[in-house]
Amino acid sequence: MLNFNRTALLQAAVLVVLFNLATMVYQHFFGEPPEMAVIEAMPEELVVGQPTRGDKRRFVKVATDKMNVTIDKAGGRIVSVSFNDYKQSNQDQVSFFGRESESVLDTQAGILGDESLEFTTGKNQYSLSGDTLVVGMSATSKDGTRYTKDLTFRAGKYTIEQSARAVNGGNAPVVLSTYHVIGGGRLSKVDKTAPRTKDLSFDETDASAPASRAYSGISYTTKTKPYVRVGFDEMANKKPDITKGGWVGFQKHHFLAAWVLGDKAYKVRSFVREGLLAGDNENYEQQFATQAVSGTTTLAPGEMLVDKTTLYVGPQLLSNLVVLDQSLKLTMDYGFFWMIASMLHKMLAFIHTVVPSWTLSLIALTAIFRLVFYKSTQDQTQQSRKIKKMEAEKKIIDARFADKSRFDAEKNEAMIALYKKHKIKLFSLAAFMPILQLPLMVAFYGMVAVTVEFRAEAFAWIPDVSMPDPLYIMPVISMLAMYFQSTEMTVSEEFKMVARYMPIVFAYFVIKFPASLQIYMAVNMGLGLLQSKFLVKKTAA
Repeated sequence: MLNFNRTALLQAAVLVVLFNLATMVYQHFFGEPPEMAVIEAMPEELVVGQPTRGDKRRFVKVATDKMNVTIDKAGGRIVSVSFNDYKQSNQDQVSFFGRESESVLDTQAGILGDESLEFTTGKNQYSLSGDTLVVGMSATSKDGTRYTKDLTFRAGKYTIEQSARAVNGGNAPVVLSTYHVIGGGRLSKVDKTAPRTKDLSFDETDASAPASRAYSGISYTTKTKPYVRVGFDEMANKKPDITKGGWVGFQKHHFLAAWVLGDKAYKVRSFVREGLLAGDNENYEQQFATQAVSGTTTLAPGEMLVDKTTLYVGPQLLSNLVVLDQSLKLTMDYGFFWMIASMLHKMLAFIHTVVPSWTLSLIALTAIFRLVFYKSTQDQTQQSRKIKKMEAEKKIIDARFADKSRFDAEKNEAMIALYKKHKIKLFSLAAFMPILQLPLMVAFYGMVAVTVEFRAEAFAWIPDVSMPDPLYIMPVISMLAMYFQSTEMTVSEEFKMVARYMPIVFAYFVIKFPASLQIYMAVNMGLGLLQSKFLVKKTAA
């Protein structure tokens, strides 16, 4: 009876545990969603309030040969920037700051006290007709401090040079700091669960290029590190950083906005808040802000504080970035083999000085590297031919030692003798060339992924080579070239199945890549196939 009770108790315990586990699993996947918090106000340490939604305020519009900029008179905040030289796949201009769908992204810099003042300007429309355009703005606070901002635009530039001034027009000292802020917000419909903070994105313009690996979000310099990234999900627990000079910016695929800071020391902090809108159970709001604030300066009556800074907002062109700050080149995310990818980018730019098209330059660069590796490809082909030639003798040896271990000494001696007979070098450079070329292929991917020069460039039937091939011709060419090259180089029965189906798997992934990368792969594999065919005939003769 005692044994029965112990068994029954054990069974009951197991059932209870299984029931609880099943309940937890059900609640996780099908149960009621956790209660969502109502969004709260940003902390007081944030110097600039929520992003501008842009429907009730008056704006100043500035047009240059490179950009179209919209400035909110409230605080002098830059709420919209679009580029004349770059377009989306739908032929709209690429925009950086501004409102897209339910998201908004903007930026502001100045001297504390001016962040919410209503500035006045000479007019609401400006157009650059010469080399330089200066837009002047002025406002006065309640304590008598007079603020001005002069924004300078230059022909052929993606920079906005800002000179902010504050003059103490009161009778008492005022304590001021300079600030630079980048902020954004997004509204989304609530389903069963709240949107995740780490999934917050302001990169809708690149949604049609799913293979884009590039980082999108906040980055800046610190006193000890030239390049720091802070994810949206890290902001709540991120301690303040200190930087002296440097920059604070926001990266979007192929484009960058960065405030180049002065020589003063700045405290860099990031803030994030999210939750349901008050009184609204359907809309979930996520907001972030990253700010760099300097130490304080006390102005006696009549004294003036001047702060000069530059906002770069434009394509990630290395030549544009390094003249502002050398560490800005680190925002170009070349990937793991960044040194090789950076070298490839420089070689591509050099070739482009002779070849007018960036895509043709890429094709030329690919052909050059095929020539560089011609000798190793020749050795690899010869090695493959020799291995195929000895395949029948290898099967005889395998049959003779079928009951032996693969590491049997006598069998190994027979195989070594066979390799020597056919003059096959087991550890030749040719045997390792596929592995050695892998970093180069990865580096090519990293280079192409960040090369903004391919943005909006048409090639043959492809309207924009920074987007996938709309007719899937390049992926098909890559797949066929890979298949025929693999079957040409396959040396044993074990790899024939891999050679048959690997190109299909390869094409599945390549079909999502930017067309520029598809073109590289098609040309690289096509030339590789032609080389293999030529070398096979040459060695056979």
